[in-house]
Amino acid sequence: MNETTDCKMKINIVVAPTMHHPYQLRRISHNDQDLPPYGAACIASFLKAKGYSVAIKDFPLFFDEFRDILKLLDSKAMFEKITEYVTKDIPHPMVDKFAEKMLNCVTEDRCDLLGFSLLSRLSLPISLLLAKKVKQKSKVPIVFGGAVVTEFFEQYKFNKKSFFFSNYGNCNFIDYFIVGKGMYPLLGLLEYLQGKVNIDKIPNLVYHKEGELKLNQRVFFGLEEIPVPDFSDLNLGKYETIQRRMSKKRREPKRLQLPYQITSGCVHKCSFCNFYLVSPNVQFKSCDKVIRELMFLKKKYNTNHFFFCESNVNLSYKYLKELCEGIIKHKLDIVWRSVASIVNIDKNLLSLLKASGCYSLTWGIESGSDAILKKMNKGFTASHARQVLKDAHDVGIHNTVNFITGFIHETKKDLNYTISFAKENAAYIDKVRIFDFALAFYTPIHFHPDRYGIENIFVDYNSLMGFSRIGFDEQGGLKWDKKIKQKLKFYRMASQAILKQEIFNTIWKKISNCL
Repeated sequence: MNETTDCKMKINIVVAPTMHHPYQLRRISHNDQDLPPYGAACIASFLKAKGYSVAIKDFPLFFDEFRDILKLLDSKAMFEKITEYVTKDIPHPMVDKFAEKMLNCVTEDRCDLLGFSLLSRLSLPISLLLAKKVKQKSKVPIVFGGAVVTEFFEQYKFNKKSFFFSNYGNCNFIDYFIVGKGMYPLLGLLEYLQGKVNIDKIPNLVYHKEGELKLNQRVFFGLEEIPVPDFSDLNLGKYETIQRRMSKKRREPKRLQLPYQITSGCVHKCSFCNFYLVSPNVQFKSCDKVIRELMFLKKKYNTNHFFFCESNVNLSYKYLKELCEGIIKHKLDIVWRSVASIVNIDKNLLSLLKASGCYSLTWGIESGSDAILKKMNKGFTASHARQVLKDAHDVGIHNTVNFITGFIHETKKDLNYTISFAKENAAYIDKVRIFDFALAFYTPIHFHPDRYGIENIFVDYNSLMGFSRIGFDEQGGLKWDKKIKQKLKFYRMASQAILKQEIFNTIWKKISNCL
């Protein structure tokens, strides 16, 4: 630990840029990283209140400086070079140049603890690269945390050969891991580094002991304990610039948008989802706390634009109704968007959402085929989804719809139902996103393959950098080699029929005129 004259320890929290999945058909632009990091900002708020100094190193703030280099991350060759450097110590001049430049932003000021916040596994390669480079030049302790680490550790409990912890658990450039919410574990780790507490008393901390990984007692912290996020040390003007660049494309209000969380967990049991690994408990932040903190954020940062970062904003009809009524009663005058489910909602609640400031919702409809929706365990039919989209449109809420192609035993007939759904409901849909189905570990499908009509599950691709692809054969259907080709074909067919058509242009023009 470094000494400071005022004895105040400092932690730097790094939010690394993303890379593209080698087998992911839908590519996510680096430009889309336009929101300040919510989790890191909550941790900063918590630790500052305890007397610690916190700096958040969020790389979207440095996007213009790294524009040319970040474009290289889209290259599979660059991904392979970074993998070789991190896992095999094979040098490459471009990787070294890239890492050194980013390292200056991470370590431009001294810190006593360096934390990496991983919300997405797409940010894991650069986080590993930077952690390794830091350790080559410094003895500063390094801790990895976030949703990705939580997911990987839960997988490790199922299978000790799970790639991440089996390969990086005892590596020499990551000292600690935190599972679950990081506030109290980070506080305990800072106190341990000062000699104030024993390491085995720190909840949710994973560390090395006698050549093995040791997980301390797992504790689940409540949403009510999370403080209001502190974005004060971030250059919010840069986020606003990025958001303005995206606002025309996404048809959003041209005002600084801040993230905020009102719930955690998920009440739905989609067959392809393992979100429960990250957030197993369903919780609701009290309406009084939400309203009080939104008022505070609105005043402090001079914006009324929020993204409610939920799995589904309508986990509870009763809770969401009460919250929206509170927002209206207290005249918060905010605008907000979120993700919602087709279930637990009707036109009355949608009208209330609109009155409270909701202007946009993203819906995981996934398919226009009732047979596929049933296999996905979505809990609704295509006709139900159509009605909800119409109701949302009628009250003035913009609809973004997500579809998944290439699902298990999906036929061309099923795909055509999805394409027809998009076209027939174009009047109610403002944006479509299409994803290629990928089987994930520890989902209901993975646990019960016979129930879903698959067999011979195997790891077709497994990178030590966090990317994987799981293969399977359909029982009485396509073998994996043909399933891969079908998945690509269906993705392209849907994209060609929906995304490349001009069916949404008139609606987009109408939306842009009213924002």
